[in-house]
Amino acid sequence: MSDFGGSKTFAYQQDQSMLLQNIDSIKSEAEKLLQQHKRMSEQQKSMLTRVNTVEQYAMENRRIHILYHEIRSRFISVVKRDWFDSETMSDHGIIESRNESTPWGDPLVDAQLYHDAMRHDSDTYLRIYGVSVSRVITDIGKMPVALSMIARRGTFVAKHGDLPPHLADCWGKWHQALADARFEVDVAPSESHDSLTPKERQMNVAYQELVQAFAKHEDDLAPAIDDDILGSSDTEN
Repeated sequence: MSDFGGSKTFAYQQDQSMLLQNIDSIKSEAEKLLQQHKRMSEQQKSMLTRVNTVEQYAMENRRIHILYHEIRSRFISVVKRDWFDSETMSDHGIIESRNESTPWGDPLVDAQLYHDAMRHDSDTYLRIYGVSVSRVITDIGKMPVALSMIARRGTFVAKHGDLPPHLADCWGKWHQALADARFEVDVAPSESHDSLTPKERQMNVAYQELVQAFAKHEDDLAPAIDDDILGSSDTEN
């Protein structure tokens, strides 16, 4: 009888031992699951933070994009007011709506204003930049040297008005060279003249003449320094 009781006690102890082992195992698994849940929670928080950061960046980028387009539209309206005497009520509102301004041409972004129907006076764009909106978007936008030259013209017009005759003539020759090359040949001013194709050579010559003409007229129209100021400066030294 005592042996039977001892067996029961031993079996009970074994069951208890196994139960404790199972409890420890369950606790260990529960701890692992808890740690995994914490990691997943932290990863989720990190992901949400990144998403919020990206969204904030996108919103800020969009805000800057809109702001710059408004400034560019004001550039065109100011040129119409100051040089073309063709300011409309719409232009007046655009000018009054912002204090920020810019003195330089940006033909690609300005063309986008018309493409997105933010402006409708494409004849003004043509007068400022010497090329059409569609030509810039479809062809010249992919030609960095030509685009830079058109931006230079826009800057000149914003400062001085329409091109003077000699500069306008050089511009016409360069634009004709672009048209003869079907707006497929950009200028390569750094290359040897002998290595250029006939179309590239024609483009290169017209480009160099235009660059020199711009430089001449920009210098001629630069504000002169008052001799009295120079004299007083020399006296002080």
